[in-house]
Formats: sequence, C-alpha cells, structure tokens
Amino acid sequence: MQEVHRQAEFQEFQGTSDKFSGNVRIQILFGPNQWRNFSGGIVHFSPKARSAWHIHPAGQTLLVTEGVIYTGTADGKVSVAHRGDVISCPPGVKHWHGAGTHTSGAHLALTGDKNGENVKWLEKVSDTEYNKAINSLKPAKSAFNPFANSPLKSDLHMYHTFNHFAMQEAFKTSGLGVPEYSQILLASLVALGSVPAYAGALESALEHQVRPVAVQEILYQAIPYVGFARVQDFLETTNHVFQTRGIHLDSQKGLLHTQRAQRGLAIQKEIFGQVIDHMNANAPKDEAHIYQFLSANCFGDYYTRKGLDLHFRELLTFVYLLSLGGADSQLKAHVQGNINMGNNRHKLIGVVTALIPVIGYPKALNALKALDITTAQHKE
Repeated sequence: MQEVHRQAEFQEFQGTSDKFSGNVRIQILFGPNQWRNFSGGIVHFSPKARSAWHIHPAGQTLLVTEGVIYTGTADGKVSVAHRGDVISCPPGVKHWHGAGTHTSGAHLALTGDKNGENVKWLEKVSDTEYNKAINSLKPAKSAFNPFANSPLKSDLHMYHTFNHFAMQEAFKTSGLGVPEYSQILLASLVALGSVPAYAGALESALEHQVRPVAVQEILYQAIPYVGFARVQDFLETTNHVFQTRGIHLDSQKGLLHTQRAQRGLAIQKEIFGQVIDHMNANAPKDEAHIYQFLSANCFGDYYTRKGLDLHFRELLTFVYLLSLGGADSQLKAHVQGNINMGNNRHKLIGVVTALIPVIGYPKALNALKALDITTAQHKE
C-alpha cells in the first residue's frame, strides 16, 4: 500500500565540514527500500557553499528547486542550472555542486544505490578551484544601458535616437555615476508606474553593482509617496528577479511601536528644521492625526530603515515627487529638505537632467521651477 510521509518527519541537519564547504543544510526525504533503488533529499547551499569532490556508483539526478546551482567535473567543465533545470550525473563521474559567490541555491537530489553505497567522498574543492570555476562562467559585462531591451527595437532608427539622447546626452550631462543613476531611475519608474521599463532597468542595475538591499529599500520607501497599490506590481517583479538570481534578503526588524513617532519626528526636524514644529502646532484639530501619521509612518517606519543613508532617501523622495507630478507644494518642500541634507542645486538639476527621457519635459520643467523658487528663497 502507499505511504505518505509528512514534512514534519524530515529532519534537517548541517552538512559536515569534511564533505562540504560553507553553510549547507540537508533534509533526507527517503532512502532505498525493497522496491526503490535510490534515495532522495533536499540540499540548501548558502552563497559560496559547495560539496567536496565525489562520485556516485549508480549516478545521481538533481532538480534545482531554488536559486542557482553550479556544478563542475574533473575534466574542467563547469555548468550552471537555474530553478526548474535538471542535472544528470552518470555513474563514476567525479564532480561537485554548490551555490554561486553571491547567490544561494537548493536542489532535490535523487541518488542511485549500488550494493548499499550511493556516494564516495573525495577531497574538498579548494577556494582556488571554486573561484576559477565560477569566474569561467561570468559573461563579459555589457555596456551600461538600462534601455537596451526597449520595444523601440522594432524601429531601429528611433531606438538609436532615444538611446543616444538618454545615455549619451541626458545621462552623461547629469554627472551621476552608474549606481546612483540606476537607483534614481528605478525610483522614477516606480512613481511612473512603468513595470516593463523597471524590469529591464533592474536587471541592468544588479549587473552594475547596485545592492539588492538598496533596490528593496527604494520600493519600500515609495509606498508612503506613491501608494502600495502602485508599488505592488514592482514588488512582485523584483521578487521574481531576486528568486531567479538566488538573491535572499533577511527581514529587517523595525522600531518598537512606541518609538516610531518620536524617531520619525526627529528625522523630520533633521531634514526640514524647526518648521516641522510650526506645521504640527498649526494643523487643524481634525487633521492633526494625519500629521501624526506622517511622523510615525512615513518617517518613522521608512526613513529609519537600514540599507540607504538619510541624504539619499531624501533624494529619492524628490525623485518620487517630480516623477508623479501634481504634487508641487510637496516637491518644493523636499527641494528644501534636500538642500538641507547636502543635495545642492547642482545635484538636483543633475537628477532632473538624467530623468528627462523617462519623465518628459513638462515634469522636468515643473521640477526646475520648484527648484528655482526654493533656491531663490534659500539665497534670500
């Protein structure tokens, strides 16, 4: 008769240091029996973790269940498999498998049994061997262009026209570096609601040293400015890209509920000065709770998070507002906030310049007007 074994029955244990390098977790699902001549288990590899060299007398089949798995054989061949891919290893082939340098991975291992033996362990894979194997698969970094996969490719003349302006004129004139521009572009595309353009820009950003945690924080901070309804699709797109690349980020522990308002108010004052006290004191009584939300939620819940420094968070807010349009008074306030935080007129003009290809000229000119008015008042 059939048997069902529940997940709670499967014990998880750490891979031993004589057979694995790095953090490896193993779950044995089943072993061979009278009618089954193979065993099954799930193996999780943290970044840089891998098995030692080994052979299987009766072969092994791996189904990648999470992230990316790398595998190499004694003849020097190295392969990479993504979630859903299958690796088939014939009997007697000396090999190893594990995760990438910055990505995790997991696989279901179905291992044949021959005369009561399913694996013969050999020497460990050295750091030199591992790094050489991983580096052999890295493609040459493509030229930076977050619009490379634009649908404008169906009209090559217009594709080249747009890309020349976006990259050779707007981006180069802005004076922004690649990582900074990539993050600002992602923030703008979220505010604009452009998921397809964001997906292409995200792949480019990750390829050009933008940290995954920075991407996550750009999305989270957008919530109080553009609303969760708009951010949701971008979260799903990002989660899919991260999962495909084997990127896992731990959850951050937020402030205690009783600390949010106090810390948020302190950050508001750091950015805007004592004008915050005046604003709160003069708020109509029936609106006072909104200003309390602003301190505790917008600034207490989001600005206090790790992953981005305060002056860049304030720059992102400028980007959200200028990209949204129609929030002129808030835009002026955050122009002043940016100046207070050290993001001067030159920096803000550079941001507007870089974003013209995606926000268009009306929003760019509105942002410049807000900047001119605010900096003129600042001089006075």
